[in-house]
Amino acid sequence: DAAAGESELRVEIRHLRGRIETWRGHADEAVRLLVAEADALAGKAPHKAVTLLTEAVSAAIVGPGVDAAAELAERAYELAEPLGGRHEHLAALQLGKVLILAGQARRGYPLLMRCVSLLEDEDPLSHGVELAQCAPALMAVEEYAVAARVLEHVIDAARPANALGLLPYCLGARAELETRIGRWTSAFADAFESVHLAREAG
Repeated sequence: DAAAGESELRVEIRHLRGRIETWRGHADEAVRLLVAEADALAGKAPHKAVTLLTEAVSAAIVGPGVDAAAELAERAYELAEPLGGRHEHLAALQLGKVLILAGQARRGYPLLMRCVSLLEDEDPLSHGVELAQCAPALMAVEEYAVAARVLEHVIDAARPANALGLLPYCLGARAELETRIGRWTSAFADAFESVHLAREAG
């Protein structure tokens, strides 16, 4: 009905606004907006709250810090676990990623490695951001082959879609990966393209 449609639209707008604020360098404000909306929805629409909280985790990593991100990730996963399905899956990835960044690799590793199943999605860009953001944690646990698969998967979909909000990040991450494994020429090419596209996108 109309009310449900308006509610869905509100969540999508808040979700997108949070992501934009993070990209603009206002990660603390993004966390505040996303968590406030998630708090309002947790009791009546937990699946929507999970979506907002998982986005807040990404913002917190670059804003308030890993400890705040871990707290949000634990909360998101607690809400998502009874729901199952894609919400639980994405919350698990976020929790795994943050646990690894927080030095709790033993617990985070199996959660993070569930990213491999997302490589089977018919639409690689439907969760392209979430997949791409797994790359730093995969590199931290030296899963270089998996990180390469993840980044290639997203880059191959982002190029024809002209996804300039995603492609520079992925190319930059792949450049870091290639540096770690000694592929200097490829690393330079990806880094150069990443900077060029980022400047084009403004």
